[in-house]
Amino acid sequence: MHDSAEAGVIIINTMKKVFSIITATLALLMTSCGKDGGLGLFEKGYVSVNGEKVLQINYGYEADMSTIGLGKEYWLLFEEPQEKGNIDFEELRVRLCGARIQADGTYYPFTLFITGVPSCNNIYIDGMEKGEDGKYHYTHNDWDSETGTLKKTEYTISVRRFSTNSSCSRLSADITVESPDGTVRVVYSGSTPNDGMEYYMD
Repeated sequence: MHDSAEAGVIIINTMKKVFSIITATLALLMTSCGKDGGLGLFEKGYVSVNGEKVLQINYGYEADMSTIGLGKEYWLLFEEPQEKGNIDFEELRVRLCGARIQADGTYYPFTLFITGVPSCNNIYIDGMEKGEDGKYHYTHNDWDSETGTLKKTEYTISVRRFSTNSSCSRLSADITVESPDGTVRVVYSGSTPNDGMEYYMD
């Protein structure tokens, strides 16, 4: 009886330790969801502004734009699921297009649009170029009708990760955009099924 009671205490103590480890791990994973770090538990992606996650990116779709000369390496990222063949572009949060540098084969995001994100001005980067510092750069020009002048916004883009598979049905991206307005980071890792849309030139 004495031995079985001790064995029972040992088992209970071991279970308590295992439970404590599991609880601590889950707490750590859930905490990371609110900060600009890695992806949290069950999280596909997010947009952060100045280090704080402000938007979850839960769904990604590959948009085959071969018919208009833009190829398959084109992605649309959303908070909410979209109906295949009937994408709601008003709900689009991130648009990405991939390209390669011919000289060394480096794969990078040529186009990056970020729209409708809280605490963040819309970002339109179309044709970034790699600088000598190893980062990518883009200047966006906007005509200010009130002042009658051209407003230039300089973006510096760091690409930590950007890759896909041969069918473009998965995307892994970690991109940070720095500008005078602040720092915006886009992270996504997950499936990107075809959106079912057909694209035509107007």
